Amino acid sequence: MEQGQFLFIEETGTGIQKSSTKTLIKTHVMDRVVSNKRSSLMIRTNVRRPGRKEHLLRQRLVNSGHLASLGGLDEMVRLAGLPVELHNANTKFLLHHFLNNHSRTMCTISSETGWLKYALEDGALFNSTIYYWAMLNYAVLPLVFQRPEYLIKLKGLVITKISSRLNAPNCHNDGALIAAIACLANLNLKLDKLDEAKVHFRGAMAMVRSRNGVSTLGFDGLIARLLKATDSFHAQLSNTTLSIEENTEPPEAPILAPAILVAWTHEDESTQLGVIKTLRSIAADLIASPKDTMSLEDQVRLGDRLLVADREILRYIHENNPSISTVVAIAALSYSHSFLRAMKPYDPVRRAAACRLKTSIIQTYTVHSEVFDRNPRELLWVLIVGVLVSEICTREYSWFHLCVKKACGNDSGRVMQSIQASISLENSALLPSYYWMLSDNWDDWLSISSINTRIL
Repeated sequence: MEQGQFLFIEETGTGIQKSSTKTLIKTHVMDRVVSNKRSSLMIRTNVRRPGRKEHLLRQRLVNSGHLASLGGLDEMVRLAGLPVELHNANTKFLLHHFLNNHSRTMCTISSETGWLKYALEDGALFNSTIYYWAMLNYAVLPLVFQRPEYLIKLKGLVITKISSRLNAPNCHNDGALIAAIACLANLNLKLDKLDEAKVHFRGAMAMVRSRNGVSTLGFDGLIARLLKATDSFHAQLSNTTLSIEENTEPPEAPILAPAILVAWTHEDESTQLGVIKTLRSIAADLIASPKDTMSLEDQVRLGDRLLVADREILRYIHENNPSISTVVAIAALSYSHSFLRAMKPYDPVRRAAACRLKTSIIQTYTVHSEVFDRNPRELLWVLIVGVLVSEICTREYSWFHLCVKKACGNDSGRVMQSIQASISLENSALLPSYYWMLSDNWDDWLSISSINTRIL
């Protein structure tokens, strides 16, 4: 029977536990731990006392009003019959940190997606997951757990476990192994280690192709989602097409704009990516219910919607020649990364999108400068997006800043003041301050008398 947060199981006999009992225990323990997530980050400390890590951790957990000890994690693993090992206090803490913190950018490898219940079933995937989480959250971990030597050792353990499995005859059928490799590829892309990421990504894709695509992968679709996200990041950082094919029109069919395309003006070539419509919907949801207050299910669904939009934009960009539509598409992708997914300005993918936006504007202007003459509002929109998404004090930021000043002429001072006011609010995560960029009448508040399209 079930009473409160406790599960009572009666099983007769002294032999090995039934498989169904193990599953029941594991499911209950995971549900119980996940249900006790905390919303705030743990307080960092400057205390460094060798040999007292476990004591410091217990003290911090007690002070924060949560688990008083990590000893229960060992018991959870033992009772559930899980094949993973919690090597030391670092691993236990990182597992606890993973369970009690959400992904800020709504990625696949997070507690809210249910990823851990699959990772706990496989040693290679578990260690790959812990390594992934430790690297991406290193700066916010308590100082006592910021130990480079531990991360180096953990990475070596991950590589060893993966390598030992790659020699198996049917390794391409091993979904957990593919997921572990995809973890490393995704992590290295986020760390801007493109060369290392390519090695892992190509290996994972080779295994996927041998089993007829991502649709056959398991984990309730999570492996496919991770691979698609990794594919999207890889395409953006390496400036290549997407590697994972999805249902598309036959090759002989004409290349059409995505189904979500709509137009801001009557110019055919200024057809505005209808992803603006999708992004409006997502932004409206975030304004009504910020990510921190959303249910876990809603956060996961929102991440799915953003991934679908990202991939649709990327396909459209690669299937069409430089035009106002492709420029707007790249700007929309940059906007999504920055303000809907909340990537930091220094994130490699966000930086790559800003650089690509600048390049696409230059290419389109060089080949078809008259396009901007017919679509001045769209030009100004992408330039303002460029200023908002570029990291301050970079060449891209300075370039977009100068172009906006040229485009706005005598109104440039007032326009730049408004843009700077929006930028100053970024750290407060006030999405409504950027929502005006998605409205039909986004430029009304600027009251610009004219737009100069000769920016180069």
